[in-house]
Amino acid sequence: MWISKSLALMSAVPTAMGLLQVPQWISDGMVLQTSIEGGPKASLNGMSDAGGSVTVQFSNEKYTAVADSTGHWSVQLNPDAEEPGPVSFSITNEKGESIQVSNAIYGDVYFCSGQSNMVFPVENAINATEEAATLALFPHFNFFKAITHPASAPQDMLKGSPVWVNASSALANNASYVEQFSAICYMTAREISRLRTGTRPVGLVESAVGATRVESWMPESAFSLCPKFPPPVHNGTNAASALYNGMVHPFNYMAVRGAFWYQGERNAKEVLPTSEDKEAYYACMYQAMISSWRELKNIGDFGWVTEQLPPSLLSGAPNQQSTGWIPIRLAQAKTLPNSGGTTKNAGVAIGIDLGGISAWGSLHPADKNMMSRRMALQAVHAIFNVTGRMSASAVGNYLTAYDSYWSGPVFKSAEVTPQGVEISFQDTNSLQSLRMMDVNGHNANGTINPCTLCCAKSPPFEVLTSGNWKMIPLSDISIKSVTVTLTGGLTDVTAVRYANSDYVECALVNGDSLPLGPFSFNVTQ
Repeated sequence: MWISKSLALMSAVPTAMGLLQVPQWISDGMVLQTSIEGGPKASLNGMSDAGGSVTVQFSNEKYTAVADSTGHWSVQLNPDAEEPGPVSFSITNEKGESIQVSNAIYGDVYFCSGQSNMVFPVENAINATEEAATLALFPHFNFFKAITHPASAPQDMLKGSPVWVNASSALANNASYVEQFSAICYMTAREISRLRTGTRPVGLVESAVGATRVESWMPESAFSLCPKFPPPVHNGTNAASALYNGMVHPFNYMAVRGAFWYQGERNAKEVLPTSEDKEAYYACMYQAMISSWRELKNIGDFGWVTEQLPPSLLSGAPNQQSTGWIPIRLAQAKTLPNSGGTTKNAGVAIGIDLGGISAWGSLHPADKNMMSRRMALQAVHAIFNVTGRMSASAVGNYLTAYDSYWSGPVFKSAEVTPQGVEISFQDTNSLQSLRMMDVNGHNANGTINPCTLCCAKSPPFEVLTSGNWKMIPLSDISIKSVTVTLTGGLTDVTAVRYANSDYVECALVNGDSLPLGPFSFNVTQ
């Protein structure tokens, strides 16, 4: 059923007679998704003569497929035939044409996508030289980078000739390859290895393009899930489905352990009648994109981790509410399970306290280091169903040991009580040692951008009372073991919100300094 469904959505471009092809990711040094710990079954696919047979031969297993009327074929690999070391295999059609693949290995594959903050390379992160050098301690890592390719129809092949690069090659020439690779992609996967998977091989796929909208990453079929929101017309890399067609569809048969997503900045600039409209629009489009990627891969609800937008402005900058960041953050939060969204096996890394300046400016904060650690904590929970605290041992001289709960506080509800507005949270285990924290930005050169208003002058909680928003002073924020109560003789309260600013001067954090994410909620009396 999967094959016929997927093939129906593939581009029906006839394959030249006698031409055996596979997408470029099926090549020497590739990582095949392992079935260990519930990983999905790996698949291979390609094009050959319509109606002709194709044989995939491993040393211990043989698979046969028949190409359909458009020349497409696929096979799903037997997880019981996985081998622990490098493997080679051949793909041959009945005309005798053959493709040889060597040094493939089973491991965990992570697909990294989004816009410029996902493209943002290791060389621009804090402690860039040290971060790149850590790859020497993770020789089991392998990299693949797609070339930008907007397309008007779904493609079978990627643009150009991208290849797999192993850790040794990525470290050559003063680590030039890894320094140019996505910082979030590399460092998140590295921390997952430290927290959970150890020396299991890892394949990282970077398929991201700067200044792109979520609509360009959505297959055409996904827009039917948002009938209230017709997508705006754009061209080039921002045309609807353009980057899905050219940079995601060719990977549809690549089984993955999970996906990392960092995007939303471009959509934040969209002009819509209200902030609520922007939130609803992006929430629908983003969840539709996730759902459709999962459906078209047909490997189940593989893990999905979102980096919620960190600040794009610095402390004290004017027009903090006009950047569009606030509704995008609220929309991204809806991908959390049990938070009003439909997405499962998902996590959201909160970054409202991780602003600062990189070589690309404040729109591209430098502290991808901490963002990656938080994404990894979310990923280990969402993908491997690990709860509670997690620990990473020291590796080498630079990567120090740490221990952390997997999440910060997650908003659940709020109600008006005789004492004030009482706020409750979803996971009480995440609430150890709650406190209010001044938020300082961290720059790529190691300096600090200190908050200008901080908790004393700009606490993050507000209530809507008698039709006006009122900031709650720090002295009227009462933190208890599992709740936060806003006091101060409040009357006629109809709503409460938190962190309603691009740069948040003050955040509620737990003992691991993991912050509560932004929320807005109509309270009950």
